[in-house]
Amino acid sequence: MRKEKSPFLEIVNLSKFFGETKALKKVNLQVKKGEWVSVMGPSGSGKTTLLSLIGGLIRPTEGKVKIDRTDLNSLNNNEIAHFRREKIGLIFQQHHLVPYLTATENVMLAQFLHSLPDQAEAEEALKRVGLGHRLHHLPSQLSGGEQQRVGIARALINSPALLLADEPTGNLDRENAKIVLEIIKRLHLEDMFTIILVTHDPWVAQWGERIIRLEDGRIIGDKVVKERSSPKRRTS
Repeated sequence: MRKEKSPFLEIVNLSKFFGETKALKKVNLQVKKGEWVSVMGPSGSGKTTLLSLIGGLIRPTEGKVKIDRTDLNSLNNNEIAHFRREKIGLIFQQHHLVPYLTATENVMLAQFLHSLPDQAEAEEALKRVGLGHRLHHLPSQLSGGEQQRVGIARALINSPALLLADEPTGNLDRENAKIVLEIIKRLHLEDMFTIILVTHDPWVAQWGERIIRLEDGRIIGDKVVKERSSPKRRTS
C-alpha cells in the first residue's frame, strides 16, 4: 500500500490566548504542498492570529504548527527567524516599504536579510509583477497597487515554499485588487508555492482553491472551491 505524503502544513490543537481573550481555540488544519487556501472570517475571528502563528511571529498558548515537517515549537527565537527567512514570504495589508529606498532597493533588502543582494535578480522580480518601468521609483512615487506589487516581489524574491498574505488587497480598489490577485495567481502557477491568504472579502477568497471559515477562534467551515492548478513552466 502506498504511503500518503505528510501535509506541508499541519496545525494540531492550536490555541492562542491574550490574557482573558481566547483568540484561537483548538484549531486543527492540514494543507498540502502547493495548495492555495483562503481564510475568511469577520473581524476578531482569529484570522490574523492564525497567520501570525503559522509565520512564527507569535508563540501558541497550546498546540503546534509544523511546516514541511518542522515543528516551530522546537525552534528558539533565532532559529524561527532563520526558518522564516528560508521558507516563508510575507505580504501585508500595509506595504511596509522603506520610504527612502527605491522599488529595487526594497526588494534587495529582503535578499540582504536572507543571503546576498543581487540587483539583477531584484529587477527581474519586479519585472515579473509588471514594474519593469518603476525600478528606480520611491514608494511615494508609486500608486497603492504598485506598492503592493513591490511587496509581492519582495516576498517572493528568495523563493519561499510558503506565502502568507494578510488582507493583501484590503487597501485597494477592485481594479487594483484584481491586478494583484492575477499576479499572485500567475506566480503561484509558475512556482507552486503554498499560499495561506487571509481576507474578509468573499470575492478575494474565491481566488483560492479552498476556503477555511473562522468564527470566534474556531474553524466552522472547510470547502474546496476549485481543482488544484497544474504548474506552468516559466517562460523567459
